[in-house]
Amino acid sequence: MGLGGRLGSIWQSGGPACGAWMRNQPITPDKLLMARRPRSRPTLVSGTMRKCVVFAPPLLDRSTGQHTALGATALRAPHTSSWSPVPGVTTGTLRPELACIGVPTTHSGSERDWALTGWGNRTDKDVTMPLRGRALARTYSGAEAEAAAHAPILGATMLDIGMNEASFWRGVPEQVWDCRIGDYQVLKKWLSYRDHSIIARPLSAEKVGHVQQVARRIAMVLLLGPELDASYQDCVQAHA
Repeated sequence: MGLGGRLGSIWQSGGPACGAWMRNQPITPDKLLMARRPRSRPTLVSGTMRKCVVFAPPLLDRSTGQHTALGATALRAPHTSSWSPVPGVTTGTLRPELACIGVPTTHSGSERDWALTGWGNRTDKDVTMPLRGRALARTYSGAEAEAAAHAPILGATMLDIGMNEASFWRGVPEQVWDCRIGDYQVLKKWLSYRDHSIIARPLSAEKVGHVQQVARRIAMVLLLGPELDASYQDCVQAHA
């Protein structure tokens, strides 16, 4: 089951009440997918093209029959305009399989340049169109061994995502880069709207870090996939 399907199926397990609640909500880019915590209120589980926040619902503790939070690994939606930090994923001591993902890097002998080129342009009708950009596929390096151990989930290859000819995000797993929510390839869509030809300035350090954080959050959700699938089946049985 893909990321969008997995999160969508979690929402569906909420039953008719959740469906009725969702139908009454305005459809905006901030509400692509909704989920219902078992016997609780609906909760946003998937983010937007703008913020792309993805997180997980509580799991069913088989020993007690109670739904419990995912603890430090839970990727929770922010209730404000700022990011909610996730220990081990975006803050603190990072999980080793995530620490190597999306690292801003500049080629040896080049000056750092955070101006995106080749990712998007704007037509004379003010429509933003995505371009191919630079995404170089390669094998996992020795420094990425912890992530390589999860290749069955994260993908067989790593990609270096170029901002331009000088700088790039090193080490974005294949499945993280290919992640789509709805029809949108999450990371590529974000980049296409911030090409230098459109915004006429380089990315700030905050924006460069944003791409890295989104990549790590997506990777964490993918790594939680088997546990989420099992939790979904538990919810189906518990609410049957």
